[in-house]
Amino acid sequence: EVAYEETPVRPLLSLQGGLVDLVGQLAEVKVPLLLMNSPDDHVVDPGDSEHLAEVYGGSVERVSLDHSFHVATQDEDQGLIIERSLQFIDTVTT
Repeated sequence: EVAYEETPVRPLLSLQGGLVDLVGQLAEVKVPLLLMNSPDDHVVDPGDSEHLAEVYGGSVERVSLDHSFHVATQDEDQGLIIERSLQFIDTVTT
């Protein structure tokens, strides 16, 4: 799936640099995290979400998107994503 005519290289490099700094600080983040991923994602290794859940400093709520691939918001689990996101927002803001 092509989303852009060109790859924005400068922002991509900036993002990667920021992520390197962030990784070492994930244990310090204490806000609740809603972590959704597809076990069948062919772009992002599903193991990355396992690692994030392990090193994250706050509470983690996991949702497996079993009927979707990489662009889950446009796939079969779109309704589940909306439902669980709204529930999470309600939980953390009340």
